[in-house]
Amino acid sequence: MPKLIDNQFSVSRDTKTTSQNVYAGYVLSNSPAADIGLKSQDTIIKISRGSSSENITTAQQLRDDLTTWAGQTVKLTYRHNGQILTSSVKLLSDKEVNASLKTDNPKGHLGITPTELQIRRSTWSAPIVAAGFTGQLTKLTVQGLGHAVAGLGFNNRWHCY
Repeated sequence: MPKLIDNQFSVSRDTKTTSQNVYAGYVLSNSPAADIGLKSQDTIIKISRGSSSENITTAQQLRDDLTTWAGQTVKLTYRHNGQILTSSVKLLSDKEVNASLKTDNPKGHLGITPTELQIRRSTWSAPIVAAGFTGQLTKLTVQGLGHAVAGLGFNNRWHCY
């Protein structure tokens, strides 16, 4: 079962993560990511600079690395159409990113919205996990409908990193 929400119900003694990947969910045009040919749904595998290298397993880890190496040239390894590619890319600086946040066209260091997909497996607890998760989704659906009816809506602004 994919992990779809934070604090998703599970039985920790029986639930194992079988895979965890970070994808480029959205790629901003005219961004460093677009310049190297990164496409939406490409898997981000590794980011490195000099002798420092990190395998990317979470979206937060990618954000942290991009912030650490802002304005510098890094090597990004990613999977595109089944092929593993490595490209050098110059990240936007903190100054460029901060200046863009005051405009209608905010940018991130790489120019993507990272999406994390974690697949979990449960054995004996699967029916319990299914019932708990169904309850969580039902609660979130009712809350969402309540917000829509109240006219609050949702913030649809993309956050790029």
